[in-house]
Amino acid sequence: MSQKYQQELELKILALSKEIEDLKADKRKSYFKSPSLPHLYVDVDDTLVMWATFPESKYQNVIVRFDGYAEDAVKNIYNIDHLKKMARRGHAVIVWSAGGVDWADAVVKALDLGEYIVACLSKGDYYLDDVSDPKKWMGKYSYFTVDGELIRDK
Repeated sequence: MSQKYQQELELKILALSKEIEDLKADKRKSYFKSPSLPHLYVDVDDTLVMWATFPESKYQNVIVRFDGYAEDAVKNIYNIDHLKKMARRGHAVIVWSAGGVDWADAVVKALDLGEYIVACLSKGDYYLDDVSDPKKWMGKYSYFTVDGELIRDK
């Protein structure tokens, strides 16, 4: 093997090594970074959509297409309107569900809320924090019933 060929090969190996290191570095940084804004976390089931049976004339229904099924639900227009209002006020809105990220995404799409949402997540099963009571760090709680009654922590 000529010395010139060997030098070219070593340069190629060096370049590939650098490329591999760059890819590894990119992989370490490949997580979602939420905007530095106030955040609003919104649950899906019995918050954005309701599963109880209601008189059809009184409430707005929505069909949620998920996993090959068409689920019939009732829109909670009061929580939906609150979500939109908070997004317009500059909050980063994150929709989460114990039903998983795909279910949360399906409901966001069915309700046409995509322009207000920065992320859909699965609701956590556990959390790791030095403060054991989530009420001490999670922020304010509020909820509108399907009839518009506002419920808040005092």
